[in-house]
Amino acid sequence: MKIKFLGTAAAEGIPALYCQCDVCKQAWEKGGKNIRTRCQTLINDELLIDFGPDTYKHVLEHKVPIDIIHHIIITHKHADHFYHNDLLYRRPGYAAKVDQGPLNVYGTQPTFDKVDEMVKRENMSDYLQAHLIKPFETFKVLDYVITPLLANHDQRAGAVIYLIQKENQTILYAHDTGNFEPETWEYLSKLDVKLDLISLDCTASFKTNWNWGHLSFDCFLQVIDKLKELGLVNEKTTIVANHFSHNGGASYDDMVQEAKKYNVLVSYDGMEVNI
Repeated sequence: MKIKFLGTAAAEGIPALYCQCDVCKQAWEKGGKNIRTRCQTLINDELLIDFGPDTYKHVLEHKVPIDIIHHIIITHKHADHFYHNDLLYRRPGYAAKVDQGPLNVYGTQPTFDKVDEMVKRENMSDYLQAHLIKPFETFKVLDYVITPLLANHDQRAGAVIYLIQKENQTILYAHDTGNFEPETWEYLSKLDVKLDLISLDCTASFKTNWNWGHLSFDCFLQVIDKLKELGLVNEKTTIVANHFSHNGGASYDDMVQEAKKYNVLVSYDGMEVNI
């Protein structure tokens, strides 16, 4: 699988709008990998994870073939992960020529309701379809077997993380989340697989004991250690820290220096990993 990290920031982006903290100042000065847009990931140029407010920028900057992508899985309805208004532009009148077949959006109830309401209001069923998914109920998209798991995040937003399998490869895409919910740990403990890649929340970076809603790096490592105990992560697993906030107090360079001690990759916008 080819995993491309299109955006790697939390809701405010880095540098954050209006902010003059040290991390944001460094981002303005250094640019490059210190600039982070809102989180979004593309698998094999065909399966998109999340549809946030920076999707248009990602399409332009990373040459995402958005016109032929027909499947998007959404982690939750928060606007930094699901900016549903831009789905309207697949409708005739905005798009003069649209690739055949609807764009399929998969999400839990809050996401489903937003998309379904738009489809009905705008008469878009030929161009857009909503698919309701539920935690721990596996579904198939193309050649992928996908299982949503409960996230330790705002459940009013229907937050889930994703176990994604294709042939003999497995990835765990896990943000926004704190330390996993007991039901999620129970599900994972019964799996007989090795994770080829995990992309794990590291929003709070250098803060400590940040375990609910998001993770600080110390708690990130605790989650990885538990996955190792369960036999899901080993020395061959690619471990990626992702979804960063300036409030975590770490620039890209700062985070790389700390993460390399633990063989952890630090994501940046445009980073591509092949497993």
